[in-house]
Amino acid sequence: MARSKIQNAIDNERYEDAIRMFSALESPKQSDCIAVSIAYEAAGDHQAAYDRLKEAYAQKPYVNMLATMLARVAEEIDADEAIKWYGEAIKRGEAEGNAKNRIEEIKQRPRASLTFFEAEETFDNLIGMKEVKEQLRENIIYPVKYPDIYKKHSKKIGTGYIFYGPPGTGKTYLAKCLAGECRRSSGKEIRMAVVRISKVLDMYVGNSEKNVSKIFEEARKNSPCILFFDEFDALGKTRSSNSDTASDSGTMSKVVDEFLTELDGIEKKNEQLFIIAATNRPWEIDDSLKRPGRLSNAIYVRPPNHQERIDLFKLYTKGKQLGSIQWDRLARATMGYSQSDIAELADSIALSPIRKEIKNLESGASPRQRHERITMTAFLMLILKSKSSIESWYVSMKKELVGVPKVEIINGKKYTNYTQGRLQAQEKKLYKDLIEDIRKNTTIDYQIEKGVMRSIALYLF
Repeated sequence: MARSKIQNAIDNERYEDAIRMFSALESPKQSDCIAVSIAYEAAGDHQAAYDRLKEAYAQKPYVNMLATMLARVAEEIDADEAIKWYGEAIKRGEAEGNAKNRIEEIKQRPRASLTFFEAEETFDNLIGMKEVKEQLRENIIYPVKYPDIYKKHSKKIGTGYIFYGPPGTGKTYLAKCLAGECRRSSGKEIRMAVVRISKVLDMYVGNSEKNVSKIFEEARKNSPCILFFDEFDALGKTRSSNSDTASDSGTMSKVVDEFLTELDGIEKKNEQLFIIAATNRPWEIDDSLKRPGRLSNAIYVRPPNHQERIDLFKLYTKGKQLGSIQWDRLARATMGYSQSDIAELADSIALSPIRKEIKNLESGASPRQRHERITMTAFLMLILKSKSSIESWYVSMKKELVGVPKVEIINGKKYTNYTQGRLQAQEKKLYKDLIEDIRKNTTIDYQIEKGVMRSIALYLF
């Protein structure tokens, strides 16, 4: 009876009733799943329609027809999934010509789409960065919380930032904490979307620019919104040097031009739209993108210092079964490590008691003997096998930016010349903090100091 009512509700366009009746079924049949997918589509919930059709497909009958139906619905949510299901339909001999045409059409479409999420992290989860937090409060959090005050004083609500620094220092994590803190402090929903460069760049001419436009359009519809571009130097690269070929150079130039148009908001307002671009190479970003009113605010996200490494270890091991841990010793043993290095260590160390407990369990030990904790010895052994992920990055950046000594023997005499780094004087001043860190981390004296400090922590105390 319930199943006939579902179909009757759909026939009479009572889609909410059909969905409610379907939800009450304990074991829906394939016909139920197919029917209710129509209701979900009519209600605009393409993901739910897709999920119901996948349930129907798993029940085996009518898979030829369902492959095509899945492909059609997937076009609304994921182009790659749509191509996959059209391929499945072709293999099963279902409308081969039409399916091939749909695949070609999908491939030539702009592919960008945003996935929004609400970050759970807040500034409470962010170690250090006191000045950075205050700057972000004044320029992003307070404008969302007190928009009337900012409007009264004619202060623009919406801004652009570049987060730069070595890889693994927490640039993406900083953006997530910002989104979560904004929601917590203001009591308002602020959405965040992470844009990967692969979602922007397209092999078909003109699609990359359309993708940029589509991304900004979606973000404006969902404001207040934080739009976070990862590895931005690959997208906003200096137009004079971004490609080896003229055609690629022209394409990227058009992408940068489109990005400039969207940032300036000439035709559309960017009110309560906050743009953050993360990069390890800020000097690679086109100068026009860094001018006032665009991505003009730069924040250096540096590796953690000694106290911050202590706090990071405590944060990342929270909730783990710990024995007696010497936090200061861990911080000294990981001198020069990045935030992501420490996060990886804190996650990997959990395997130490897990291995012991599984071994005890399989050997038939009593429940009391099975309970294991993370020991300081296990932590030190794990660190001993690891290494900093950013040391090699500093070396390569020194060669590229600062210049390195080059020794030559001429007529039996040794001459030392220094290669010229690629940065101009103005850029060296702009990225002074990063340049100083690169120089410091590649000096012989610092390498010796770091090696001694780690050795003492690892082997002595």
